[in-house]
Amino acid sequence: MCALTMIAPITMLAADYEFGSNTPYYEDDGWLDVTEWFDGNDYNPTDEKFGRLDDEAYQADKDTGTDVDSDLYGYSTVDDNDWFYDYYDTPYSYSYSSGYYPYGSSYYDYNYDGYYDAQASYYDSDGDGSYDSYDYYTFTDTSEPDQQKKMKDEAPKSSKEQTLSGKILNIKEVQTKGGKHTVVQVQQADKKTVADLGKVKDLQSLNLKEGDQISVKGLMSMVGEKMVVMGRSIDAAGKQMEISRERNKITGTILDSRKVTIRGIERQLAMVDVPKRGKVAVDLGAADKLKMDISKGKELVFSGLPVKFKGKALMMAQSVHRDEKTVQITRSEMKDAQKAGSEQ
Repeated sequence: MCALTMIAPITMLAADYEFGSNTPYYEDDGWLDVTEWFDGNDYNPTDEKFGRLDDEAYQADKDTGTDVDSDLYGYSTVDDNDWFYDYYDTPYSYSYSSGYYPYGSSYYDYNYDGYYDAQASYYDSDGDGSYDSYDYYTFTDTSEPDQQKKMKDEAPKSSKEQTLSGKILNIKEVQTKGGKHTVVQVQQADKKTVADLGKVKDLQSLNLKEGDQISVKGLMSMVGEKMVVMGRSIDAAGKQMEISRERNKITGTILDSRKVTIRGIERQLAMVDVPKRGKVAVDLGAADKLKMDISKGKELVFSGLPVKFKGKALMMAQSVHRDEKTVQITRSEMKDAQKAGSEQ
């Protein structure tokens, strides 16, 4: 087992950076092209069950615990096992390249309806190990000042990969909208650090227990009021494993596709027929990065996050799959950060 590696404290100072303009993600001109698909009554509005595309059962607004820090992070019961939340919901997405993360993003559901309302993105465009630019986009026409402040406070400052090595003190299964995650508290030297190891079902072969030695590599992030290593890889029980943070895969048949220019970047969109769920509009990211045939009648397998625009649902794809080929989709609005993400 590798030696203990100290993780330097990261101080989150809002004055050190400023977010980009607090504006809706889709410009009006681009939105006109998208809304053509939303005409009529055969498209899923957000008041139907479309938002449960991956059978997400947890809803923070229905929590009945008496020790609740917030609606995004909190506790279902009052007990002594409070070293980490019983539930949290801030999906993260990162691109990785040679020991650092040139691009990352977080999604937020502010009214707890299963659809994400806003996105924060952060970029290390020069590869120096620190994020130098931040963007905050809403998917609706409104945004509260405290929401932007929350994103600013929680956004990571260091883009360097951290290594957490030591003995597992505590293990906890934590509920998220993407399923149950395994979270561990690790003793390293004279401090205790928390790591999210991804989906419980993906870690069964490791049979992790308290007292086991473990080494986790990932990006140090803020979850509520707690610093957490969002694991990318794990070394434990004599095994090494990459940690997948991909949402459950969705399969459908492409009904139509088109390209839309949004914020100066040509994006690829597709309308997909998903069995038992109906039409699903999917944003597949920058058109020149996709390199995949998405013509009418083709099968599309994708994973992503549901967001809403003017009462209608749209999936922001995180990855697409076909013929054993997987394309990871990064949503950088800076061309240099897009280039860094594509080089991973």
